[in-house]
Order: sequence, then C-alpha cells, then structure tokens
Amino acid sequence: MTTFRDRCRDTCVIGDVGEWWTELYLRLYANTERWIKADKGTLHREIQERFRDFVISNPDGSMAFLESKAEQDYAGKRRNIVMETYSNYDPSWPAGDPRIVEGWFSKSRCDYLFYAFVGPGDLYIIDFPRLREWSRERFHILRPFVQGKNRQRNRTCGYLALVEDVLREVPSKHCRYIGGGFEFVYQHPGFVAPWESR
Repeated sequence: MTTFRDRCRDTCVIGDVGEWWTELYLRLYANTERWIKADKGTLHREIQERFRDFVISNPDGSMAFLESKAEQDYAGKRRNIVMETYSNYDPSWPAGDPRIVEGWFSKSRCDYLFYAFVGPGDLYIIDFPRLREWSRERFHILRPFVQGKNRQRNRTCGYLALVEDVLREVPSKHCRYIGGGFEFVYQHPGFVAPWESR
C-alpha cells in the first residue's frame, strides 16, 4: 500500500506538502473554522507577499497570519531553519539595484511560521516576531548560506539556525505527522497559539 509519505516523496512538491500539513493542522486543532489560504494569484499577491500563506480569525476576534515552509530532510544531517534574507542577490551589485529582491524572512510580517521537514514528518510552529528578534541578536553567530545545491537562476542567501536552538530559545511547538493527524512532541513554555483550545 502506498502511504501519504511515499506519494509526497514520489510526486509532490515539498512546499505543497508543507502547506497541506498547515491546512490539516488548522482543520484538526484550530478552535475556529474561520481561516483562508492566500493563493499565489494576482488578487492575493500583496496579502501573500506581506502576510504570507494563511490568515486565521482567532476566537477573540483578532487575526493571525501564518507562513508555511518545508524542507526535504536528509538522513544524518542536522536540521536548520533556513532564513532567506534575499531571494535574488549578487554581492557585486550596488545597493539599491532593482535586481535585488528581499527574501521571505525579510519581507514577511506573519505571526507564526509553520516549518515542516517532510521526510520524518516533523512540523514546527514558531512565533515569527520572536524568531526575527532572536535572529537579529544572533546574525553575527548564525551560519550564513548561499543557495548552491539546486540549479536556479536567482541566487538566494540568508542564515541557518539549528532547530534545537530555536526550540530551546524561541516560543514554538514541535509536532509529528502520523497517519492523518499530529502527535505533539514538545512545546516551549512561552508558546501561545490564540486559535487553539486551552
């Protein structure tokens, strides 16, 4: 029998799996049914660029904006949150060059980051403003990266943060996808998701 994980590995785009897990998580655990996915079409472009992938109306009437990201996990490698500061950048270009495009980590004004590692089924829900604040204080010690493993025309770059450091120091939650639902693995004491039942 083909499992969901097999289908993902064989036929799905990794980012689509991350979005699907975010949708599933909201369907199963949100204490409200009032949420939408901001598609990538022109009508949603500004919402998607600024507030990212999902908008949820919390039970108290406030709104939360959610970003969904996913990575393929490679056995034996340490997991990193990839914080893309530029999605098109070349150090030889002068400041203000119109070819320079900010990455999602710089542009996003979301409230929560849903970050999935597809292979083992791990989903991390991270307080995004706190992650940005935490990363700003550590940019001098975080590992910089320039995208090099995939062939692409645009050069992406930013910083890598070890998942275990983020879980320890930033309000977050760790869940594992298991057969149509999620198992809760860890929750940082400071993590609060206003859409979830207490």
